[in-house]
Amino acid sequence: MMRPTAGVRRAASGWLRLQVEEATMQTPETIDPLWDIDEVSAYLKVPKRTLYRWRTQNYGPRGLRVGRHVRYRRSVVIDWVDLMEHIDDE
Repeated sequence: MMRPTAGVRRAASGWLRLQVEEATMQTPETIDPLWDIDEVSAYLKVPKRTLYRWRTQNYGPRGLRVGRHVRYRRSVVIDWVDLMEHIDDE
């Protein structure tokens, strides 16, 4: 017998039913994708090694750990670039 996982509840009829509120549903258009180090490196046109060094120096776009991998939210990378443009303008 399959055991229900988080967010799944066994209905009285025995069928599994997913309990999701529409307000929390995200469509592919609303999800902020995570970029890997290769995608960020290509977008910024800097070597991957530079991104790793920036992380140790608390510089650059803020990344997050997903297991043993580093991922970056696309919006964070783009916002960081915009911030760097504004700093250069001053």
